[in-house]
Amino acid sequence: MSTERNNASKTTRANEPWDPNAPDVRIGVAATPFTCLLAVVQRVLNTRLLFHTWISYPNEIWGERWLVNADAHGVRVLPQSAVPLLGNPHVEYRCRFNIIEAMSRCRDFVGRPYDYLSLLVGHPVKLLTYYLTGVEALNPVRDASRFTCSEFVATVFKAAELPGTENMDPESETPASLVRYMDGHPELFERMTAA
Repeated sequence: MSTERNNASKTTRANEPWDPNAPDVRIGVAATPFTCLLAVVQRVLNTRLLFHTWISYPNEIWGERWLVNADAHGVRVLPQSAVPLLGNPHVEYRCRFNIIEAMSRCRDFVGRPYDYLSLLVGHPVKLLTYYLTGVEALNPVRDASRFTCSEFVATVFKAAELPGTENMDPESETPASLVRYMDGHPELFERMTAA
């Protein structure tokens, strides 16, 4: 992990007890529709149903939920209503802790480009290695200046210093692996909807 990303990891909010007054921040995971070439590539390369992940939060200024995610346009912040894929089957997890500080530490990553090379080369190599050997390999493609959707969310998780993320490699995470992590930590994430 790059030094820049390590510097984002300086909070321990997740170790505090569940805060019922924490902002309603949610991690969403969805099946990507076949609306663009990127979506087609994701479906072909990944045998799991879940293909996109994001973080949504209430915006008191504009009065609706906004989200931050990495998509074909890079890491960006926009109104949740502007993202058509959220109409697809998806699952949401409400954070049971205050993740806002960790999100703030990752603010400098907004505007970074999407990591196409990781998607098109790194994850297929990782997937092929798993199918041939049964071993979960790390993504061999490294570019700390670019993000995939799950890589961005995993970077926020590491910035929050969530239990078990000290050995997490954000560049190797997938939406499905993040779902497994969140399902494995019900003390941190409340599953709101079924996939």
